[in-house]
Amino acid sequence: DAVTALEPRRVAGRSADGLRVTPADRDTTVGAVDVWSDPSTGVPLEVRVLPRGATRPALTTRFLEFAAGRPAESEIAPRPARGLVRSTVDAPDLLSRLVAFTNRRLPDRLAGRPALPGTASVASIRGYTGGFSSLAVAPLPPRYGQRLVATAQEAGAAVTPLRVGGGPGRGEFLMLTTPLLTAMLFHADTGVTFLLAGAVRPEVLRGAAAELAA
Repeated sequence: DAVTALEPRRVAGRSADGLRVTPADRDTTVGAVDVWSDPSTGVPLEVRVLPRGATRPALTTRFLEFAAGRPAESEIAPRPARGLVRSTVDAPDLLSRLVAFTNRRLPDRLAGRPALPGTASVASIRGYTGGFSSLAVAPLPPRYGQRLVATAQEAGAAVTPLRVGGGPGRGEFLMLTTPLLTAMLFHADTGVTFLLAGAVRPEVLRGAAAELAA
């Protein structure tokens, strides 16, 4: 990856030093990442992510105010209004809901990328590290996956057969592409539906889906 200096700019009332990281990986949709940091602490104050071939960022995040010190407890403690009724609810997150209905084990390597370490509670959902071209894969509960595909078709989405090397189809997929993020809903002939996503070219997800269907 290439790193070049950017002109300093004021962010959150401070002068911030800038640099640009340009990924060398041709599989990623990320064209450049611009970062301006506080010179005294090194904390990034503004980050911009530009898609490949673009001159304007698709994603920007920045501080409006910044103080390096630890805030006082009184500044961050909630102060509910008098008479407000409070309750505590323990609700499972999305990952927990997904893994509760599927125990399919994903491979330790996919699309040439090693799997990130996981936990037993979400073993069926995995991330595959490839630097800027990393991707995530989640097998969906059978009925939920089929319902998603059917709903997308009813809405007019095009379903494409997945073929490998001119051979018979391995399933069908829906592809969603944006300048920065690519997502695929793949329904394999085995009956399993996978959700794949990452800042990668569509070809990367198609290759990963072919491996999952093998």
